[in-house]
Amino acid sequence: MTIPICFPRFATKNDVGLSEWSAEQPMVMPKIDVPEAPRILLPDSTLTPAEGDGLSPREVPVVNSSSPHSFSVQWQAGANNGEKINNFEVTYYEVMSTKTGQWRSVSSEHKAYVDFPGNNAYTMEKLSAGTHYRVELRAHNKIGLGAPASIIVRTAPGQDLDPELSKPENIVEAGGGSDDDPPALASAAVVGVVVGVLLVLLLLVDLTCWAVSSRGMLHSLCGKAKGAQRSQTLEHADAVSDPPPDVAVTGSEAADPKDSAV
Repeated sequence: MTIPICFPRFATKNDVGLSEWSAEQPMVMPKIDVPEAPRILLPDSTLTPAEGDGLSPREVPVVNSSSPHSFSVQWQAGANNGEKINNFEVTYYEVMSTKTGQWRSVSSEHKAYVDFPGNNAYTMEKLSAGTHYRVELRAHNKIGLGAPASIIVRTAPGQDLDPELSKPENIVEAGGGSDDDPPALASAAVVGVVVGVLLVLLLLVDLTCWAVSSRGMLHSLCGKAKGAQRSQTLEHADAVSDPPPDVAVTGSEAADPKDSAV
């Protein structure tokens, strides 16, 4: 890319006339680039890095939020450096101070995008109470993202939200995934698949034992069933082969002893 260079000359003029022109001064025009960092508008209660609070690192300003679960960040756009700004990227994540006086990330990043021109503000919601968050703001044009402007937000003390409800909505998380399937249903589906696979494996092992060594649960069940059927068959055969019981003869049908003698 060719960098434009101009050679301006200057002269002054009064009622008498025009002065001589100055010598040419070469000036290199800035190239088209990413936007300058925006300026975050800070409330009066902000602790500047020079002041500090005696507890937090002095790397960036610390802002106290009046709410335990939300904070609204506002800003002014910087120079666009030759290409119009089309949006702002807001990144925030939990941090904690270290012994070396630095802020260390302790959570995943959450990202949101605010169209520009438009509203130069964004409200972070469902934050944890009594927690420090680092907020980074970048302007974007078709060249790319500019340098960040950063602050630390300290939420007010309070009762924490339900963990399932504290996940920010309408944001694009770094390395995000699909939230279409509820976690409970997804877990149940996984458990069902695992149980089904285990049952199939047990059945295959049992069939193998039956075929190889005539052992296994199925072999035992089939053996019991055959034994019960064989027992019923034997009982039925015994019942058919036994003679009928003696029938008692009474009345006129009784044999006469004299007839027997004859």
